[in-house]
Amino acid sequence: MPYSRSMRIIAVSSPLKPTEYFNNLSEEQKKQVMSDSLGPLLLNSGLNYAVPMWWIFNDQEAGFKLRNGSAFLVDLGQGIFAVTAAHVFRGYVEAKAAAVAIGCQLGDALFDPEAQLICCRDDLDIATFRVTESDVDQIGKSIVTSGPPNWEPLNPEAGNFAFFAGFPAQTRGVISGHAFATAPYFAMPAITSVTDHQIVCRFDWDKSISFGESGFPPQAYDIGGVSGGPMLMPTLVCGGVIWRFAGVIVQAAAGEMFEGVVAVRAHYIHADGRIG
Repeated sequence: MPYSRSMRIIAVSSPLKPTEYFNNLSEEQKKQVMSDSLGPLLLNSGLNYAVPMWWIFNDQEAGFKLRNGSAFLVDLGQGIFAVTAAHVFRGYVEAKAAAVAIGCQLGDALFDPEAQLICCRDDLDIATFRVTESDVDQIGKSIVTSGPPNWEPLNPEAGNFAFFAGFPAQTRGVISGHAFATAPYFAMPAITSVTDHQIVCRFDWDKSISFGESGFPPQAYDIGGVSGGPMLMPTLVCGGVIWRFAGVIVQAAAGEMFEGVVAVRAHYIHADGRIG
């Protein structure tokens, strides 16, 4: 992915790596660089990693219901697998237990979460699943990888930017032809706090930039449904961006006291899909 004009200048004129240079800019300088096409390029690139996970079921009493969460594909060196939040998987299991009939999709691929489960850790709120090559082709999304070899471990710090994406429940629906539809929610906020267990991003609307004609969503906009989506951190390199795996979204809050997301850190997920 090409840089914007501003980022080409940064890459050439600075002896620092582009990411280090960007993080050292003032808030106003960061806004200027992000507004000059870099922001939309980053957001649209990151969005391609998020995958909706749907299930539609008949519970006899209320007829057919549609539910969803978010997920993404990962390849850490031992094959591709899918990741979501454990509570998203448990939501599917509970629906299946009460349903007369149920069907599930991961993106455009038919999906059986229980049969394809690799590992589920409720205490960490992460679940992983086997996917076939055919599944990956049908899903057609970018795959989160472990990053280039011999890189230093990812070290998220407060103030660095993190990208997340998912599919809010309130945007889901069924369109003509019985196809599912939903609208993604995605953003690249600054990290507020980091522990060995999680990464927290609180939304700071005063420092935010809107790249769409519709502007910002209303404050306290319900983004429940983005759980299970990816949290990624961009590393800017000459000629593009490398997305590094930071975590799994497990909480999305919208209210007067807190607006933001919480991710469980990626280091709990092993290359074979085990969690711990």
